Amino acid sequence: MSDGREPDFWDEARALLEARPIGFLATADGDQPFVRAVTPAWQGIRAFIATDPRTAKVKHILRNPLVNLIHWGQDFRHVSLRARASLVTDPTLLDELWSAFPYDLNDYFDRAEEPSSGKARYGVIGLDPFRIELWSLQSLATGKPPQVWRSR
Repeated sequence: MSDGREPDFWDEARALLEARPIGFLATADGDQPFVRAVTPAWQGIRAFIATDPRTAKVKHILRNPLVNLIHWGQDFRHVSLRARASLVTDPTLLDELWSAFPYDLNDYFDRAEEPSSGKARYGVIGLDPFRIELWSLQSLATGKPPQVWRSR
């Protein structure tokens, strides 16, 4: 789990994340990477992704917990998290997260063990970052390196 310390540039990164709530999560199945769009909830630097626990991304994470999450915009600024992912099993945290997402989970998920027709079973993947990068094309063009935070 991350130590909870936020990078010096977290306010700028957080503003970018709020402006671009849809990110792209990369997992791997063996040598094959998979990327999909996700809309995380955040607690500090920790990201959470609502998903049905029977999805391929959960199977990938159970075999290889190393993931990358990137939020990018047309101005070529991005926030990238390298993280260890795990399925959240704490019922209190799952309850707390139910209302933390930037969309209504009731539209897509059912909390019952056997979800009602047309809805997915509720589960959450937690991402504990060990590296966060804030970068822009403008920085690259002027020779400025990305801002990088690493957990200790």
